[in-house]
Amino acid sequence: MAAKDTITVFDQQGQPRELPRQEFLDKVLPKLLEAAWGNADQLYQQIVFALENGLHDGVLKAAERLDELDGGAERGKVLLSATQFQTGQHDAAEATLRASLEKNGESSIAVVNLARMRQARGDVDGAQTLLSRALELDANQENALGWSCQLMQEAGGEEAVVEFLEDLSKGPGNWRATLWLAQQKLRSQDADRGIELLRGVMDLVARDPGALMGASADLGKAGKLNELIELVGPRFDERRHRPETGFNLMQAYAQLGRADEARQVHARLSALNLPPLANALAQFGQRLGIKPPAGAPAAAQPAAPGQPAGQQQLELRLFVVQGPLWMQGLGAPWLAPEKDPKAPLVTFAGFSDEGLASQPKGQQTRVDDDIARMARALPLYLSESVYLRTAARSDMVVPILPGGMFVVMGQLWPIEALHKGRPPEAKPDYIVQGLLARDDGGFRVELVIFDGKDSKEVHRIRAIGLRKLEEHALRLEDELLDWLETKGIARTVPKTGFVGKLLGGKPHSGPQTVSRPSVDGQVLHLTGISNLLAMAVPAIGLGSREILANEAELLSGCIEDARKNPDCGAAQALAACGMMFAVRYGSTAVAKSKGELLELVDKDRDAKGVLRLLSPGIYMRLGEKERSEAAKVQLKGAAGETYDKWLESIKP
Repeated sequence: MAAKDTITVFDQQGQPRELPRQEFLDKVLPKLLEAAWGNADQLYQQIVFALENGLHDGVLKAAERLDELDGGAERGKVLLSATQFQTGQHDAAEATLRASLEKNGESSIAVVNLARMRQARGDVDGAQTLLSRALELDANQENALGWSCQLMQEAGGEEAVVEFLEDLSKGPGNWRATLWLAQQKLRSQDADRGIELLRGVMDLVARDPGALMGASADLGKAGKLNELIELVGPRFDERRHRPETGFNLMQAYAQLGRADEARQVHARLSALNLPPLANALAQFGQRLGIKPPAGAPAAAQPAAPGQPAGQQQLELRLFVVQGPLWMQGLGAPWLAPEKDPKAPLVTFAGFSDEGLASQPKGQQTRVDDDIARMARALPLYLSESVYLRTAARSDMVVPILPGGMFVVMGQLWPIEALHKGRPPEAKPDYIVQGLLARDDGGFRVELVIFDGKDSKEVHRIRAIGLRKLEEHALRLEDELLDWLETKGIARTVPKTGFVGKLLGGKPHSGPQTVSRPSVDGQVLHLTGISNLLAMAVPAIGLGSREILANEAELLSGCIEDARKNPDCGAAQALAACGMMFAVRYGSTAVAKSKGELLELVDKDRDAKGVLRLLSPGIYMRLGEKERSEAAKVQLKGAAGETYDKWLESIKP
């Protein structure tokens, strides 16, 4: 997956800033590492932060230093091995892990990491033997259990997974298998059995902040609010558990009309004085009739350089999607038009739900799921459109809470918040925000466009009486692109399509990434974009897969977009990206949907379309190594030098 060009850091007020990746790597990261050079715990946190942001080349020496400070203990060895592996030193990485096993003895985390390395190098049998051993050492190790479930799914479907978890849960202390069984029951209309299972393991579940968060989310999605309060409420400790667990608990109290108890949870979270939670708490506080205290104290200061970077995981993140969302997961820049780095930049922000700001005080209402979904999907689609079909660059700012929970505002974002982290010369030319709401005739949407340089509003585009928001995406696109043309940003869709140009300028009747979905297919494409964003969160490490309500449905929706939009190359790329994301975070839905995507790939090969060009990468990620190698030979030289370099990068 292509790494984004900036790194998110936070200023003294807890506000996010975007630093150019190279600037962070050259100037900021070395100072952070230097400040932590003599403190193993702090150095560990900084290395983990760097690896999570794809900066492995900048921390290899730091990982070696951590191993020295740790005296060869497992923590330092495992992190050094991971860093070596990500920098291409595969032999050294495996040797480091084996040295740790010899010195420190077997542990589940070390053994499962070794299994991953053997799998990546083609030793499938050896990897599975090691995986089994990892589960023997610790049946609650999340990576080992998740991978085992994936293999069971591929071999025998959901029934095999359930049988495997049932057998494993019988072992003493194997609480995670029981938890996953319970979550499966909650998602499959057998909620009573799920709750029964949860009751037996909740004390153990509460020891793991991520697991408790997942349990609270699934109870809420199943509508079991009383049980959520019963099982999670007494165990939730805001000082060590994830704040989104507190939000789930607060939401349950509010929906049941227990406002006083919701306010108590709100007060506990507010007392943490974490600036990145301030907006979400203010939004929820408004719903609860809580007014911010007069003369409220200033925001707490974030960790200074050298302090544990793990504290940053509690802060609101602004996930910046540059260009089409599907480009983030494919690592295939040749699929989209090449952009002049000096081209105008149009930035989109997550749209807002006006209903959140206009609720009567004290009234408890549910979040409007339709609006919340479109608050992300519509601007993502419009950003995709601007990038693919005009001369401009585009990006979108997606606000995310710790754990991967999306944030919807009740009003427009302050322009200065969207400028945070951008040097003056990198400010966008235009910022597009949106207001969504229900009215007597259905839905209404209003695009509000600001000049990115002076922050002044310059234009509005309105649509009212809409039966479905997603049915008017093409209309909004047309009006926005028409207006941008009046500002000198021309439409640039070539007659043969960009993929056609890659293939030597020959006429091309297959899908084109620059072509948009059909009128009838726009609803599916917006659904696919929404699904893809949800899958991106665990795929890139912004949250846990446990927050996803239905992984199979999400992936199926991405593939259905491609099936029903055969002439839209973006839909084909989106389907491929959805599968890559699912493989990346170990989704059990891969086995079920794998055949559907491969069928589309095979059909597309004669059409010389997007899936055909992507087929070597798709085959390799789905374990079809021989087909991948054959496709690489067949396609070499078919689409230019950049494409050939991409082919060379596809390896087991």
